[in-house]
Amino acid sequence: MRTRSMGVVCWLTLACPALVSAQSRVVVSDFKGPNAKPLRSAVVSVLEEHDMELVPPTKAAATARTVGAELDTESGRVRVAKKLHLRAFVQGGARVVKRRIQVTITVFGGSDGMQASQFTTTVPKAAVVKDVRKRLWSAIGSALVGDSGPPDTSDVQEPEAPARPAPVTKKTQPPRPAPVRVPAPTDEETPPGIAPLRSDESMDQSALAERADQEEASSQRPSAFDVSLGGRLSRRSFGYNEALPGLRGYTLHLGPSAVLRGHWYPGAHVTDGVLAHIGLDLRGEFLIGVSSKNKDGQKFSNNSHTFGIGVRARVPLGKLELGAVAGFGQHTFGFAEASGKIDPDVPDVTYNFVRLGLDARWPLFGPLSLQLATAYLVGLSQGEIAERAWFPHTTGNGFEAEIGAAYAMSRMIGLELSLAVQRYFMSLNPEPKDPGVLGSTHRVAGGALDQYLSLQFGVVIRP
Repeated sequence: MRTRSMGVVCWLTLACPALVSAQSRVVVSDFKGPNAKPLRSAVVSVLEEHDMELVPPTKAAATARTVGAELDTESGRVRVAKKLHLRAFVQGGARVVKRRIQVTITVFGGSDGMQASQFTTTVPKAAVVKDVRKRLWSAIGSALVGDSGPPDTSDVQEPEAPARPAPVTKKTQPPRPAPVRVPAPTDEETPPGIAPLRSDESMDQSALAERADQEEASSQRPSAFDVSLGGRLSRRSFGYNEALPGLRGYTLHLGPSAVLRGHWYPGAHVTDGVLAHIGLDLRGEFLIGVSSKNKDGQKFSNNSHTFGIGVRARVPLGKLELGAVAGFGQHTFGFAEASGKIDPDVPDVTYNFVRLGLDARWPLFGPLSLQLATAYLVGLSQGEIAERAWFPHTTGNGFEAEIGAAYAMSRMIGLELSLAVQRYFMSLNPEPKDPGVLGSTHRVAGGALDQYLSLQFGVVIRP
């Protein structure tokens, strides 16, 4: 009797650690998607707080290779769980959904390899780790400690049987009863990094994983381009400083223009690194249907256009995006009469310049954001006003500033409204021998100011 009691004690001494381990040992796989590392660290921390013993995923993968099992199949998980005495496998991942982070964490039981529980949450990026820490255990804890029974430990040998172990023979696994399937999540698609529920074990898991990785990477890349198409209403005011009588200024009270602006970042099509934030700045404007009269009442049609091309670098700082532009630009304003023989009394201008600018876009609240831009225009030439008949020694520069608001109607389309000012200031530097000074026109002035005040509106497309 005493011998039998000692045998039971010895058997319990050796077998109980394996059973206790089987009830609490868990593998937490590497997560995929945005914030993968901090999310996995949060999950590990929660499980450790509840006395879960964590087995490194590398050890589970090595065991799977040893026994020839696949961890993305039910049978493979069961075989690895038996070898390592695991209660469960925990997998997780995240993806971007409408500028928020959606996290999905799935528990697979060690005894049958099937999905035992799943936790899904969609929150702002700044709160995602805190939300997982707060809600995870209440969602999946029961599957880890009670509802998903320990794996089969029938391969544990009793210590009182000292006989040599029998040769290992290949066993045919008996058929299992049909498992109870847990319904798939109702989200738009299974997030990357989560093993989907399958009705067919032969589904190509590698193809699904590759597609999920591609979709996740695409959602994380910064925007490759944005285009703004709209209109502008402008008021032009041109006049002279320190001028003799006879020089005439010019005012256009309201002139409509079509406006097109765009940014293109070629690197953003293939990467989310530094090259994804360096691109082209393109802009164009064309005056529509405006005419003017000279002092004799003769009518002239006005033509005006603006275009620019440059290099733009953007710097995303959380919600704030800063930008810097360097490039070439041209702004013209002229007068045309049918015969071409009548003087409009005002010179045409063609400002060629180097634009050096800064801009910023800052979301205020909800879909509304504030936009600011300014630039200094280093003058290269001024057109007819700098020719011999007018002021051949002209020099000048300019600047522009803009403030506006944008309203995002959807993830891709928004509306923009802004106020802008452009000023070109010139030193005319007349000399006594200049043709304009010697002629009957007596074109003498110290300087000139050409100013444009504009209200701009448009639709912006930003994928």
